[in-house]
Amino acid sequence: DWIKLKEYLTLDLAVLGVYQGNGKAASKEFAALLLGTKNGDHYETLTKVGIAKKDVITPLHTLIKNGYCAQPPRGVVFPDAINKKMYARKVPTRYVDPRKTAVLEVKVLDVTRSKNYHSCGLKDGFAYSARIPIVQGIRTDKSVEDCTTTQQIAELYAAKNG
Repeated sequence: DWIKLKEYLTLDLAVLGVYQGNGKAASKEFAALLLGTKNGDHYETLTKVGIAKKDVITPLHTLIKNGYCAQPPRGVVFPDAINKKMYARKVPTRYVDPRKTAVLEVKVLDVTRSKNYHSCGLKDGFAYSARIPIVQGIRTDKSVEDCTTTQQIAELYAAKNG
């Protein structure tokens, strides 16, 4: 018999968008989140993560509801790829202004680099993304200025992929 052990990384990511759910999830404030990193004076998208924990959804909504906006906020980079038809479900229902957002602790299995709809470390059509993200909770002890940086994501990727 084999036992498979997987090591998760922990990242502190900024909430940059929310997605309205369907069915039972439609009654919740949101069902998924668009999360990202800080890169100098702007933020970049890294992952979309589903969230069902009511003990996180309600307090998070309270923290970020004043930051909701219909259009991409200034200071957040969204690549043109997100406007492609194949990524239509990746466009957030509402964006969140990074000056009025929160930081979440998120466990991820790995950091990957591929052609996708994210902007984290975007270069030559390739960007970083998080593999199997799981929201652990709200980091009330951290401001958005203290979230994981794009440089830290690049270093994690390089360490695993040499």
